[in-house]
Amino acid sequence: MNLDGFAAMFAYKDPIIELVTRFKYGGNLNAGRLLKALVREYLRLHPTLLEGADLLLPVPTRADRLLKRGLNVPAFLIDQPGLTLELRALKKSRRTQVQAGLHSKERAKNLAFAFEARPQLVEGRSLLIFDDVCTTGATLEQIAHTCKKAGAAEVRALVLARVVKG
Repeated sequence: MNLDGFAAMFAYKDPIIELVTRFKYGGNLNAGRLLKALVREYLRLHPTLLEGADLLLPVPTRADRLLKRGLNVPAFLIDQPGLTLELRALKKSRRTQVQAGLHSKERAKNLAFAFEARPQLVEGRSLLIFDDVCTTGATLEQIAHTCKKAGAAEVRALVLARVVKG
């Protein structure tokens, strides 16, 4: 395991599912603003989640999805005053299949070597990766692996919502 820590703000259940779906896939900015406000309030109530992080890195979005959606969903949600948000440290270096519908092993294989980290920005630093939804953790694990290979001292993850089984 490459992650040094993990926290989820909410379980991926309604009303979070409805808000994420409306924002991420329907382009509903009001749903996005509400999610952003939930993230801001959650972090205000749980400031220790950000402690020790040198950089906050949103999970990067593929260029074609960025064009389609007009924004990087994790970066939009976590763009908070006073946080060191670094958008250049991490990039998605190759196209991958959409993760939805893939099983755990398929997700991990799909994401192998899909990210690049800039050593000059991550080396020796404590990183906090942020994503909107975590299903199996494959994306976060691959990013943590990539960042540690580039010299990151610590990589933790924070997500808006975690899919819970059962």
